[in-house]
Amino acid sequence: MSRFETLVHAAPQQQFLPIDQQDIDAIIFELIGEKEQILEALDRCTDEKAVEHYVRTRQHQLVRLMDFVMETNDDISKHIFRSLGELLNFLEKDFSRYLDEDCQLPEAYLTIIREVMIDEIELVSYKIANLDEQLKGIVMKPYEVFLPDEVRDSMFTYHEVYYLQKLVHELYEMLTGTAIIEDVQLLLLQFDFNDPEYFSYFIDILRQNIDEAISIKDKKEKIFLFKKYFNQITVHPGMYLKKLHKPLKEQLESWLLAELSYLENYEGLLTGGYLPGELDIWKEFKVQTTLSVPQLGRLVGLLLTSGIILNKNKKELASFFSAFFTSPKSDIVTMDHVRNSFYDRSIGLANSIRDILAKLINLSRE
Repeated sequence: MSRFETLVHAAPQQQFLPIDQQDIDAIIFELIGEKEQILEALDRCTDEKAVEHYVRTRQHQLVRLMDFVMETNDDISKHIFRSLGELLNFLEKDFSRYLDEDCQLPEAYLTIIREVMIDEIELVSYKIANLDEQLKGIVMKPYEVFLPDEVRDSMFTYHEVYYLQKLVHELYEMLTGTAIIEDVQLLLLQFDFNDPEYFSYFIDILRQNIDEAISIKDKKEKIFLFKKYFNQITVHPGMYLKKLHKPLKEQLESWLLAELSYLENYEGLLTGGYLPGELDIWKEFKVQTTLSVPQLGRLVGLLLTSGIILNKNKKELASFFSAFFTSPKSDIVTMDHVRNSFYDRSIGLANSIRDILAKLINLSRE
């Protein structure tokens, strides 16, 4: 590659000199010779690591030379630039698995890719804004940096550009059809859109959903459902927005585990495992029945004896029914009255219970 180095650095001094076919032939000759040298060097490599090191070294070198010669706008520089591009394309095509995805993409490539992507970027921005303005600001932020700007001179790697291309194209395909906000959120998970702002955005959604549950049990159930949902999502291989950040799924799962741990610890501090105010909604609630207290108690006793009700603590059971059931004669039902009726075998009560059960049997046959 030393000959191309010489040609590139000599180009600025020759930019005002006329170029003839002999100069062009010399550049083509160097191009052919460089390809042969690359193949010979790769044949001498003894293992995969050596091949990878050689390809990546040449990749970085070619990108650097292309960006340098691009600044000189003359005929000989254009021919040199084209030859360097052919060499880079040769590596990208035949040795793609050895390329360094963190290598800076040539500026000339960026210019072309931006022109190709601009229409998709604009439509995706418009469509997402119609679904969720906040989400639009988060998703389009990397593209605002990517698009050309007179003030900004940003550099992008092979991986970053490939990721932005694939993501905006998938969003474009989705949003040109019928899509809802959940479809976009799922796609961003599949593409590991691990931007800190998107993580915070998603946490707000999870927290709002979990907070809608009244009891700790229901909150924990929601967390388990979210964990199951995330576990079943397949992230596209090699896809991530930010290399130095943890995968989005991993961050969300860690947050859910921390939330679950908090609820379990908090539950242990509460009497009976109830949240403050959780039972307030049942303070005025009563199941209104036509049953007398003895009938209510005897029916509960029969359910206990038959094994349908499995509670062992009869006192608690009687307390529950006395608290949440009413009798036509009184809104206040005492625990002792209910409990004493569990095993009341008086003839009058037995006959009334048979009538109730017969009525239920007849209704079940209708």
